[in-house]
Amino acid sequence: MARRGAVKRRWWSDLPADLLAAIHLRCYSTYDRARFAAVCRSWRAAASWHPARPPLPLLFSWTGDRKRDRNIRAYSPVDGRALRVVLPKVLRGKKFVGSYDGGWVAATSRRERDTQLLIANLFSTRVQVALSVNQRNIVCACPDAQFEELDNARASRAPVVQVIFSDDPTSSGCILAAITKRCKLAVCRVGSPENIWTTRGCGLYRERELVDIAFCNGQLVGLTLGGDLYKYDVGQNQNGALAITLVRQIPNEAPQLDCLARYIVELRGELALVLQLNGSTFWVLQLNEAASGKILWGRVTTLDDHALFLGPHSSKLVQVSTAGRHDGRMKENHVYYLMRQQDNLAGHKERVTRLGLGSCNVYRENRGMHQCMENITSEGYHYKDDNGNGCMWLLPSKLC
Repeated sequence: MARRGAVKRRWWSDLPADLLAAIHLRCYSTYDRARFAAVCRSWRAAASWHPARPPLPLLFSWTGDRKRDRNIRAYSPVDGRALRVVLPKVLRGKKFVGSYDGGWVAATSRRERDTQLLIANLFSTRVQVALSVNQRNIVCACPDAQFEELDNARASRAPVVQVIFSDDPTSSGCILAAITKRCKLAVCRVGSPENIWTTRGCGLYRERELVDIAFCNGQLVGLTLGGDLYKYDVGQNQNGALAITLVRQIPNEAPQLDCLARYIVELRGELALVLQLNGSTFWVLQLNEAASGKILWGRVTTLDDHALFLGPHSSKLVQVSTAGRHDGRMKENHVYYLMRQQDNLAGHKERVTRLGLGSCNVYRENRGMHQCMENITSEGYHYKDDNGNGCMWLLPSKLC
């Protein structure tokens, strides 16, 4: 028999469902939701009642130094925290050149003599896509290529600048597309280890160098520094190997503006061109092809409930839900961009805040969001690209 006046002990697992739902709604970060589900069985069950929100990108940086990369952190703009990333040994000291949803990254050596490519997952232990020897090395096979060096095997290697994925890298139909320092473009099918990379560009002076590539509606698209677009068809030849065919060249008929950077992304199922006019002003232009074949560029002034994450190695359009949030850190209809910084930012404490990532120096702008009339609001993250340092946006796996 309980003593008179004794207070009945209440357990966390006894909280009513409506209160648990209110708590879960405030757990916007993927990691907070994972901790919520780890409290007990009843909390884990309450987490399953609500659909998982789409994960938001993390800011991932690296140094290119094997020892320093042991202490890598990934910055979460959602809650402003630096999260520990246990980098596999095979990826330490590497240069990262691309990413795919779910924590997948493409990495290569900092030394151009060692151009081997690796595909691995940062959030799953010992998960690595098996690539054959021919797939780990991109070797120029352009018919018009000429090698002046005696060692043609070394001269024909094509160091990777950027890698994109057509699909999940574990699927047999995934195609890797790469911009290299030798060939303008290279493609390879992950699920076909017997196939080598198909390259294109050496000797094709009518095609300009590419600064960005993307898959849009299953078609490979390249962007030049001058703003021209190339649409490619990736098919198979009679031997079963991949073949790259230029389908169409779209001259730059968008407004002639001086740009710091240009990006291409898929926006609402259509191709979009993103222009960085200066450090904080962005224009988003959507490509519309009329039935007559005429090219029309439409200015996009709102991203609705999405946000753009732009960087030199990967750019992503991600849905951002602000329901139940009160911190105001990350917002919809915004552009979050990475920018290589030429000068030293350490002395500009009034302008930037250094993020403690344990790797390369990354600074977030103190001035907050930049907004101009008819321009989408933006926020910048700056980093020094020295001795293999780098940054990119990385979408983690859905933990809950």
